[in-house]
Amino acid sequence: MATKQYVVFGIEDESFALDIEKVKEIIIPVEIAKVPNVPEFIEGMINIRGKIHAVVNMRSKFKIPKKDFDEGTKIILVNMNSVLAGIIVDGVAEIIRVEAEDIDKAPEIISKANPEYINGVIKKEGKMVIILDIDRVINSAA
Repeated sequence: MATKQYVVFGIEDESFALDIEKVKEIIIPVEIAKVPNVPEFIEGMINIRGKIHAVVNMRSKFKIPKKDFDEGTKIILVNMNSVLAGIIVDGVAEIIRVEAEDIDKAPEIISKANPEYINGVIKKEGKMVIILDIDRVINSAA
């Protein structure tokens, strides 16, 4: 059986996961420079060790009202085809190992609505964790 690792994070009351191979690092929020004339979900740019990265607010991306950053807020730097971008999440919960048989496809009606966003659903301790295709989430115009 194939085992994969995922970083589990929260937005509002929902749990999402990213393939750990996509995650470069997890940081506390730093100063974000605003950028004019960009989509609402692009929070701005950050400077990490001399490199500039775009930052996407996942609340805005998923059309959830924004909230002020708190002690749980994190920025996850993700690698998208050798380009790093940050995603702002409400909190990072854990890193989990998941067997292939514990991952289901999203229900067909959901897959048809947002087929590009969801890579599967993890069944974990009676809860569901949505596995995101972060490249497609960030690169989609909506």
